[in-house]
Amino acid sequence: MSGITGAINDLALEVGATVNWTALHNNLLSPAVTALISAAATVEFNTGLIQKHQQDLNHMLDAAKVNGGVPEDLLLVAGALADMSLTLLDERQAAVDRVRTLVIPLAELGVLETPV
Repeated sequence: MSGITGAINDLALEVGATVNWTALHNNLLSPAVTALISAAATVEFNTGLIQKHQQDLNHMLDAAKVNGGVPEDLLLVAGALADMSLTLLDERQAAVDRVRTLVIPLAELGVLETPV
């Protein structure tokens, strides 16, 4: 799975649950499901950007090796990408933490199923 459905499944696994998709669809307008979808979108978006930043950093550093060193402007760009990635990681973790607070309401709706 990919996209938002994959992100929802990944978040559920991260909190030790599985998703009941029928219950999710039946409760789309509930605040807990809306918050779950929002958190999944944040995780999906931020994960993609973090991976892109990592690729860009790797390409820049590989090019610098070939050219015999890392120029100062490249260090500034690499530092900025690293800072943005750390911010995105913090936002991603905050979204995961939000889902942890939603486990009980989502379980009461039947959206998340946890092993007994």
